[in-house]
Amino acid sequence: MHNNSNIKNLLYEFSILLSKETDLRHLYFSALPILLLAFDFEKIVLFKYSKRKLCFDPKIGLEKESVSYIKEMWEKSQNIGSFANYLLNFDITELYETDFNKKIRMMNIPCNEITRSILNPFIIKEIKNIKINELKNRHVTHILKQMRIEEALYIPLCAKNSTVGFILASPIIENKQELLSFSAMLGLCMDSLISLKTITNLEKFIESNKEEFIHKQKLYEIGKTASTITHETKNSLVGIIGLFQKLKSFVEKTEKSTKYINIIESELSKLYRFTLDINKYSRNSSATYKEFVNLNELVDKAIEMATTINSDFVFSVCIDKKASTIYADKGQLEQVLINIFKNSIEAYNKKAGGTIKVIARKEDGFIVIKIRDNSGGVKEDKLKEIVKPFYTTKTYGTGLGLSIVGEIIKEHNGIMEFSNINNGLECTIKLPIPKNKIPEDKNE
Repeated sequence: MHNNSNIKNLLYEFSILLSKETDLRHLYFSALPILLLAFDFEKIVLFKYSKRKLCFDPKIGLEKESVSYIKEMWEKSQNIGSFANYLLNFDITELYETDFNKKIRMMNIPCNEITRSILNPFIIKEIKNIKINELKNRHVTHILKQMRIEEALYIPLCAKNSTVGFILASPIIENKQELLSFSAMLGLCMDSLISLKTITNLEKFIESNKEEFIHKQKLYEIGKTASTITHETKNSLVGIIGLFQKLKSFVEKTEKSTKYINIIESELSKLYRFTLDINKYSRNSSATYKEFVNLNELVDKAIEMATTINSDFVFSVCIDKKASTIYADKGQLEQVLINIFKNSIEAYNKKAGGTIKVIARKEDGFIVIKIRDNSGGVKEDKLKEIVKPFYTTKTYGTGLGLSIVGEIIKEHNGIMEFSNINNGLECTIKLPIPKNKIPEDKNE
């Protein structure tokens, strides 16, 4: 052991080092050599407490021979503070790559009974002698044998009434009082740097998710606005529909008036159902009104509505007989098809030549509907984004269309996927066929 004067000088250098150290791993390799020098330890191993795994992990191990060049630097040091500054700036690579430390790093296995068992005998907050032949746990005994330590000094590293780690040092020394100052300062420094690292990681997490947080905030604000608008719209529609029913009795019944009345009633009903769907989407309601639906009729009606947007688009439909009847909410499924058709039409940037192909078949307990267009497709990294609420690549629109579609398919326990095909986009919708819901003769 060094004399008291050397220990006091090293303690002073130790305090300077800890006050300036900013990196946790660098701290281990700069602080532990001072303990080796101050107390002539042959071997020293540091265990750090992991809050995530609730156990102690072996972090680094040093042997006296591996810090010989650091000892030479200490002996040459004349000015107080110069040794600490040397340790603050020295390259830890050589110490990190020593055989002894590699063996320690290899022991850093997932927390289990082996590492937990280290905690139990040594959780006390006082320096203690331990001998390998007195330990009952064979796993701990095996670890110490691997480190070739027959007996060691247990040195707790404490801060704020908790243990942040501990040190096993060999050989055992008699005078332990001087160690208390070193261990107390090291424990406080470790706790401070662990907290700093936690804050830094949190800042990085916040920064990396900043856009998502902003998007969610925007989503929340727009959602509140949309909910208010649809609520007021729904209330007005109720009044309009009621007054229209009364107005019908005053209209002369002719072929044209009857046709127009039916169209107005249909569109008012559809608009009212749309407000219900928006409210249902914002409230995450799962209520649907399922019935047997003729898919051919549903597709034809959706195509008729879509052609009002662009009458030049060419539609082709191929629905297998076994997929002609599905069990679904008719209004919602019509909305799904119209929204997908509308999305394809609006994505097509040419006046003519646009095509949409609808294919449906029965497959492994699902009715599979594929909708293909030649709109040019979507960038691969954006495929998963297009169904998110308020996401849009257009300069207009809310970006709600496909997100509502996605929610409707989820409510039907279905699957919806988008993929790029040759010069276009393909939407695949899989709707499960509930057992005993669709009789065989419906789709035969």
